[in-house]
Amino acid sequence: MQNDNYWTRVFRRRISRRRAVIGGLAAAAGTAAAAAVGCEPDGGGPAGRPGPGGTGAGQPRRGGQIVLGRATDPTTVDPHATVTALDITSKMYGFLYHVWPNTNPSEMFLSHAESVELPDPEHLEFIFKLKRGIKFYNRPPVNGREMTAEDVKFSFTRRSTRFDVIDKRFPGVIDLGSLATPDPYTFRMKLKRPFWPAINEVGNPTWTIAPVEIDQVEAATTVLGTGPWTLGKFIRGEQLSIVRHPEFFVPDRPYLDSLVYQTIFDQSSLLSAFQTGRHDVVGATLNPLVNEDLERTAGVIVHKQPSLAWYVLWVKVNKPPFNDPRVREAIDLALNRQELIDRLVFGEGELTGPVVPAHGRWALPKEELQQFYRHDPDRARALLEQAGAIGTKVRLKTASIAGLWEDTVTVVINQLNKVGFDIELQLMDLGTWLTTVLVPGLFDMTFHIHLPYDEPDRALSFYHSKGVTGDLNWAGYSNPEFDALYEKQTKMFNEDAREKVILAAQRVLLRDHAPPFNLFAPLAYTGLRDTVQGWRWGTAGPDIRNWDIWTTNA
Repeated sequence: MQNDNYWTRVFRRRISRRRAVIGGLAAAAGTAAAAAVGCEPDGGGPAGRPGPGGTGAGQPRRGGQIVLGRATDPTTVDPHATVTALDITSKMYGFLYHVWPNTNPSEMFLSHAESVELPDPEHLEFIFKLKRGIKFYNRPPVNGREMTAEDVKFSFTRRSTRFDVIDKRFPGVIDLGSLATPDPYTFRMKLKRPFWPAINEVGNPTWTIAPVEIDQVEAATTVLGTGPWTLGKFIRGEQLSIVRHPEFFVPDRPYLDSLVYQTIFDQSSLLSAFQTGRHDVVGATLNPLVNEDLERTAGVIVHKQPSLAWYVLWVKVNKPPFNDPRVREAIDLALNRQELIDRLVFGEGELTGPVVPAHGRWALPKEELQQFYRHDPDRARALLEQAGAIGTKVRLKTASIAGLWEDTVTVVINQLNKVGFDIELQLMDLGTWLTTVLVPGLFDMTFHIHLPYDEPDRALSFYHSKGVTGDLNWAGYSNPEFDALYEKQTKMFNEDAREKVILAAQRVLLRDHAPPFNLFAPLAYTGLRDTVQGWRWGTAGPDIRNWDIWTTNA
């Protein structure tokens, strides 16, 4: 197997002492907090990426709080069960390392791991040496004890085997019987087969390290982490606060006393909370018109960049009428994706295939997508007539999330109804929709925005016959040709060769009109008050250096 790739180069060389820095800390601070590969010790963002938000000027201050708005409620703080609060739980629990999403892979930070070795030429074995002295919170039943390799082994097993874990594609590759702890500071893991995305997976926000005692408490409302923050108040539907962990292993971090997340379901009220200064970070869905107003507002910083998130429409292909390929082709022809982009995000969005354009080389070219995504309502109606599907009544179940989510699904329904469908919209709260509709696949049609995945394999895995759960994908779609291409790319370590396979796999999906149907990728917007300092712009996942955030109001 050819291994002329980034991971081999990174892990087979010794990380220099010069790079053993984090947050601009000098060695004299007492400990090397992490090893940053490809990052200079300047306290700024990774190479080639914008650093702090706000003015970025001045000496960091200790104290104060930052208030962030949220449109969705964090229903649980169990780090291995939630998809609605990953941005929060990832700040309270620790990781072996972090990978900054959608950047040069060398922008990686060792966190609780002192070193990582891949002695097997096919990357089937991982050996993690852990930092010493990393402590859990000082509360029962852990009482501030030191984290050990047994906690890491337990966490990887728990994350892999819980019944309510959504994504099991990586756990299916891990040889759980191989997980070993030769000593308190060494954790070994083997894979059943080569799996290119493994490095990114270990660093994603669901592979957190929890203590072996976590199941002795109610993990949905109790946090036993090692991260920079610990849980303060948690009032569902209203507010969740996190406060500084006094025993965090990076000296003198975090700077802030607390981060406060306030949930407001109404978009106009959520935006108003930022505009009137009650929130420091905007939680409302932004668009170009709102941005123009915010950019003219004194003391406000607005940042936009390509997004790894995108809107999708699901149908069940193993149920009529969607088991008829003519009906699925009719959907593709009825969808006017450019209208969605122009009307809903004022042109600031992109056509997308199964892999979004923000992934660069892994995404299909725009010109190819434009050629495939022809809007032809007459042809769509003709296909529905041929299939005997005119007037088909369909219930579209989705979450009730005001703003771009509900606006998009409304326009999509109108486009489909114009060609002969009869679609009824049923809205429900996010938690109910996730647990009773999407995850069990109990729908005829549903709609949502895909999370901003940092590896193209994750996006493609939704189409694999076994899906992300290792059982069946949510649409019931199955194509042996696609499955073969998908499985092939997971084992390829030559990027040029892998790119060709990933592009070929996407073309199979487009040709097959496979669900989920990809609608568009909006730009990612962030609005901050300029009192917020040390903020790092990112396209996906948690802010891996969130302990460096500070406020001039301290």
